[in-house]
Amino acid sequence: MSDNSSETPSLIKKYIDEHLSDSELSLQKISNKLSYNPKYISMVFKEKFKIGVSEYIQIHADPVRLLIHHIQYVPFHRTAARC
Repeated sequence: MSDNSSETPSLIKKYIDEHLSDSELSLQKISNKLSYNPKYISMVFKEKFKIGVSEYIQIHADPVRLLIHHIQYVPFHRTAARC
């Protein structure tokens, strides 16, 4: 990850968005992958986006996980018609 602190929140968000389907996505996992302290991640993310990391994950991951679950059990043409 870049040392440019102004880019850090966007890079964290990008990582989260790319891994929303991971049911084990958490602040600790993000911290481990990006090599930042969890408190630092929380602070810069909330400062930039006005929402906590865990809350952001919960709000955005639930629809993604629901859609993935739905795709697994419903024929593709029926799923595509709903989008």
